[in-house]
Amino acid sequence: MIKQWPGLLFDNTSDYFSLGVAASHRVLPPDILAMEGEQLNDVVLKTLIHDWHPHLRAIVRGSDPTATFALSIRTTDPVRPWQPSRITILGDAAHTMTPGRGAGANTALRDAQLLCDKLVAVRDGDTELVEAIGTYEETMRRYSAVAVRESLQGMNDNGLDLKPLRRAMVSAGMRTAMRTVDRVPALKRRMARNLQRTLDSQAEKS
Repeated sequence: MIKQWPGLLFDNTSDYFSLGVAASHRVLPPDILAMEGEQLNDVVLKTLIHDWHPHLRAIVRGSDPTATFALSIRTTDPVRPWQPSRITILGDAAHTMTPGRGAGANTALRDAQLLCDKLVAVRDGDTELVEAIGTYEETMRRYSAVAVRESLQGMNDNGLDLKPLRRAMVSAGMRTAMRTVDRVPALKRRMARNLQRTLDSQAEKS
């Protein structure tokens, strides 16, 4: 990363504040990926958050431009089953996804747990190695496909960035819905369960 973005600062030994702003390419300059810190901060302030609360805008204005960078978010296409072998993959190598549902890391951890369980079974003589890896890969493809699809849905605004009136209506509806959920315990519990299911990538339907 340092080679790609000279001067990029990241010190994980002390407290820091990290801010990410996601937007459709349709509302961004075509050369956004070639821009540097000051230019990127300017785009964020003038194009993406120009009508946000002044306190939030101040965070961007006060950020270190040498630590600002743009990236293109990509996601994995569904993959067909492959012939299992003694070599396998997990995490982003198998199912890169958007941050739309915050399930990427949890899905990778689930991969690791599942693969570990299968390897323990091999150690204990309950199955053969390639068979165990094949079972892991088959299961992993099912639940990761759901996580990838739902994360993409979470990042898709259906063109709301180009439709200010509709965006305002959707935002107002969302605020009303969230306030209702906050005041009705049963709805709050149901929403928490649904979010947990997504974050843990528990759904295994195709």
